[in-house]
Amino acid sequence: MNKLLKRRIKNNRLVRKIYYGLSGLFKNKKLKAQAIRTVDSFGVSFKNQYEKKKVISDMVKMYAKYGYTFEEYLYYDFKNLEKEKRLSIVADWEHMWFGSIVNDDESNLIFDNKWETYNIFGKYYGRDVLICNGEKSAADFENFVNKHKSFIIKPLNSSCGNGIKIVDINDYNQNVQSVYKQLLKEYNLLFIIEQLIVQNEIMAKFHPASVNTIRIPTLRLDGEIKILHPFMRLGSGGKCVDNAGQGGIICAVAVESGELFVAADEYGKSYDIHPDSKEQIIGFTVPEWEEAKKFVEEMALLVPNHRYVSWDVALTEKGWVLVEANSCGQFVWQIATKKRFREEMNQLLKQIY
Repeated sequence: MNKLLKRRIKNNRLVRKIYYGLSGLFKNKKLKAQAIRTVDSFGVSFKNQYEKKKVISDMVKMYAKYGYTFEEYLYYDFKNLEKEKRLSIVADWEHMWFGSIVNDDESNLIFDNKWETYNIFGKYYGRDVLICNGEKSAADFENFVNKHKSFIIKPLNSSCGNGIKIVDINDYNQNVQSVYKQLLKEYNLLFIIEQLIVQNEIMAKFHPASVNTIRIPTLRLDGEIKILHPFMRLGSGGKCVDNAGQGGIICAVAVESGELFVAADEYGKSYDIHPDSKEQIIGFTVPEWEEAKKFVEEMALLVPNHRYVSWDVALTEKGWVLVEANSCGQFVWQIATKKRFREEMNQLLKQIY
């Protein structure tokens, strides 16, 4: 590992340690209250108040010292893990740290803005996409909705499914331009609209209300593209998004076979079948899996200065399409698999540098 990498790692960890340490020092009471709310929302039971107080104190300590969120403390059952095993789990904030080390800063701009992403990878979307930027886009918006009465709308820089919804122009009792003005106000004058993806029937059977996507992270190593821990995301509860943060289910996918071998939500609850559709999850094999891997590898080659990308793809009757791409996606598959990524991540960094 070269000196530059060591310095960047040290500096980044120092900044995080100071940040979380100060948070713990100046916001101790607020953090304890937040930790209590978190364990209550997870439905965690304790033998007595002493045990609860001890766990709450430990949660705040792990946050202040290492940056593990209260949710992560519960995801990975830290209460029953010794320190070494706890630290072998990569905290959520570290995906940004990892990306800042392995990726080129300038190329991040491609993925931080959904319209920039589309400008580079437009041919892989397989659908109409339009950026709406104030009144100057009014005519383009009208032409778009004349073709697509229903469409999906996204904030330009959203994540975790926030702000994303399906719009049906027929649901509005007003003309198209009035609808446009209303959406401009709601999305601060800037948003993306996309033609709806019609997913393959086999993928839709789990949860038809959402497009059930596959996230396939890729890492460029020695000129080759390595696929890292892909996972399928299944929507639930009738929501139009499949993000785990919106109640979706994380299903780990075997790289070689495309088979789903474990599934869980962000509360750590495991699933063998989908809670809504009752479709069998474990043992399901993603259709056209080899084609999916080739699809993301081809896109990864278009950004030679960007090593780590998380690709969200969906299967339609005409093949795979790109939903969106992320410059340094989270390692949420750890939640489902309970696989600790620390040692592997360090080995990957050594290979790169």
